[in-house]
Amino acid sequence: MTAHCIVPTKNPILTFEEQKSVFQVLNKGRRNLERHQVDGCLIVDGIKCDWLLVDTDSGREIYIELKGSDIKHAVDQICETIGALTKSAKDVKLGYVICTKCPLDSTAVQRLKKAVLLSHKLRLRVQKTIHREDIEAMIA
Repeated sequence: MTAHCIVPTKNPILTFEEQKSVFQVLNKGRRNLERHQVDGCLIVDGIKCDWLLVDTDSGREIYIELKGSDIKHAVDQICETIGALTKSAKDVKLGYVICTKCPLDSTAVQRLKKAVLLSHKLRLRVQKTIHREDIEAMIA
């Protein structure tokens, strides 16, 4: 893996954005984090998500896909990336899909969440357009 794809940071705000989808991670306690650029850097070929954020103290992995509207494809991208990059297959991971439109109804999203929790130990969260979350709440 190339070193320039992984950037250690303690920044108080980490912003991930693509077109209209924005995900901000608030790091008020300045935790030691690693920002991994997956798409086009760690993984060049095949399907993959955009980013992986790792809390270095807890080892918690947070997979991020910024998407227009294809939630199912976004989840497939995250699952493929987990298969390629996870450090611990037995630990629960977090996955965020930040989308501009959510064409799936809430029951379809709920079924998808249950399926990936069983298959990949992935706690999936689907949010619209701009989302902010505190890293402390995410890794708790």
